[in-house]
Amino acid sequence: MRLLSGEKYDLIFGIGFLFTDSITRVAKDFPNVKFAIVDGFIADQPNVVSLLFKEQEGSFLVGAAAALKSTTGKIGFVGGMKIPLIEKFEAGYIAGAKYVKKNIQVFSEYAGTTGEAFRDPVKGKELAWRSTIAERTSSITRPAAPASASSKPRWYSGGWRLASTRISR
Repeated sequence: MRLLSGEKYDLIFGIGFLFTDSITRVAKDFPNVKFAIVDGFIADQPNVVSLLFKEQEGSFLVGAAAALKSTTGKIGFVGGMKIPLIEKFEAGYIAGAKYVKKNIQVFSEYAGTTGEAFRDPVKGKELAWRSTIAERTSSITRPAAPASASSKPRWYSGGWRLASTRISR
């Protein structure tokens, strides 16, 4: 953040709550630079805007789609870091799935409890495979899970951001 601020950019984005401390510190030192943080909240900084979303609403739709597409009556959810933000994604996903198929089974897994959970593609892949093989899920979703969580062919994978959504079938 500090390096970008020194380059005289007009607006700098921090994507994810893990940037909260960094933006809080740097924004004070660069009052003429505008900052935006996604999924984080910074109060009383006139040059910072916090962009917060209703994560559960989008994940409700993904859960409903997964349930409708399921051929086994079982779907999976792989979260990165087990925190309230990602748990909101999970809650919306389960609610959407159960809304369209009352008896659908949803199996949830998390990669960890620290920020490292978001950067562990091996763990994400392991959780996805465990869910699909052991529980026989027909689809899996990951709002902020490691990138390799959807590498199983002939199986549906969904996410909330363009970079984390694909159909592996």
